Amino acid sequence: MDSAIKEQLIVAGYNTIFILALVIGIGLLLNTFKMKILDLLCKLFGKKVGEFMVNRLTFIGVIHHELSHAFMALICGAQVTEVSIFKFKGDTLGNVKFIPRGPKMFRDLQMCFAALAPAICGISTLYLMSYFINMRCDLVWWEWIILIYIELSVLLHMTLSKVDIKAAFRGMFTTLTIIYIIFFFTKFNFVIELTEMVKSFKIKV
Repeated sequence: MDSAIKEQLIVAGYNTIFILALVIGIGLLLNTFKMKILDLLCKLFGKKVGEFMVNRLTFIGVIHHELSHAFMALICGAQVTEVSIFKFKGDTLGNVKFIPRGPKMFRDLQMCFAALAPAICGISTLYLMSYFINMRCDLVWWEWIILIYIELSVLLHMTLSKVDIKAAFRGMFTTLTIIYIIFFFTKFNFVIELTEMVKSFKIKV
């Protein structure tokens, strides 16, 4: 096998694994972080106040979370049948119901991307907001407060539950195969690009 092709296969492989680990890792880590914050606030202020602060005061994040599921399912071709927000049931704040459609490959993509949507859309939203902040150097104090509040709300709710992970794995093999093929033929190195972007990114204060 040609050494260049072999290297391309390896690069595509570790980029595929890195993206999977990044999205799932962030989603699970933030889920743990949110539970720790909730537990702390409940101990300090009581259960009702703690839950209000984490789940209702950050309502923008709850809306973002549920609409992320619906948006990703929709653009991947699924039929969204229900979007419920602030529908409390155990640790659940809402839910999105959809019907996968099309050939198995499309259904797998719909299941996987819809399940991981809060983390994917959350990362995208926070990046775009940070980019906006970076482009502006004339923000006044109340604009900073609003932006920080929105970012914290999104951050607290771009979590992945066990149900999300279980649903994602139903279509994981197909999704990773397609991502791998894209990386291989485009020769795009996501890890290097992300590293360079982080190095060059500076928040203007």
